[in-house]
Formats: sequence, C-alpha cells, structure tokens
Amino acid sequence: MEEAGGLVAQVVAQEGGADVVALVGEIDYDSAQVFSDCLLDRLADAADGEGGPRPCRVVLDLSAMGFMDSYGLSRVLTHERLLRASGGWLRLAAPHGQTRRLLETTGMEDVLPVYPDVPSALAGADRPGSAESL
Repeated sequence: MEEAGGLVAQVVAQEGGADVVALVGEIDYDSAQVFSDCLLDRLADAADGEGGPRPCRVVLDLSAMGFMDSYGLSRVLTHERLLRASGGWLRLAAPHGQTRRLLETTGMEDVLPVYPDVPSALAGADRPGSAESL
C-alpha cells in the first residue's frame, strides 16, 4: 500500500491476470507520485514474474476517488500508454462525481478505457473508439 498527500493506492485483488488497484482520496500534483509508484511496482512485478515476464494488466478502481486534477489525469494517461506499450493494459472502473466530469470534459472517456464497475473492467469487452481497440 502506498499512501501520501491524501491518496492511498493499494492492490486489493488479483483476478484473471489483472491487478485491481483501489485509489482512495485525491490524486493531484502532491499525491500523483503515490499512484505512479504503485503502477511502476506492478510493472516491475510483471517483468520479474514466475515463469518470465508477463503483460501488466491493471484495473484502477476509482469508486472511492474524490478528486483528480489535470496533473493526475496526465499521469493516468502516461501509465496507460506505458502499460499498453509493454503488452498490457490499464482500465478505469467506476469513476464518479468530479472524476467522471473531468474525464467527460477533457474527452478522455474516448481515449481511456472506462467501465462502470470493476467486474466490467476485468471482463474488458473492447469498446469502439477506446485506446484498447486501436
């Protein structure tokens, strides 16, 4: 578990080859490093896994995310691209409130794979226009 600046990032489940990472609190300039450290740990674990490297797949559970600013969003986008480039993926689950509005107003819902809940994100049906289906 990583914690600082009003953000807790914790792997809460591992299902179907994916890590479910719960983000609780706020992700902004002061706390974004906690998020980054957690995702970089996931990448390192995938690279050093038993039986050799495996794709790093992460579902971010945003159901307890109270706030995300543009800096936090840029870090999410950076890590999504990094995971995709390494053969994995990053999916967002259950954004609401201000976080949902940020994704909508910036058009990131069309770029980042966003799902209504964690089970849907784990199932991961490709969505037309999503980054995963490119």
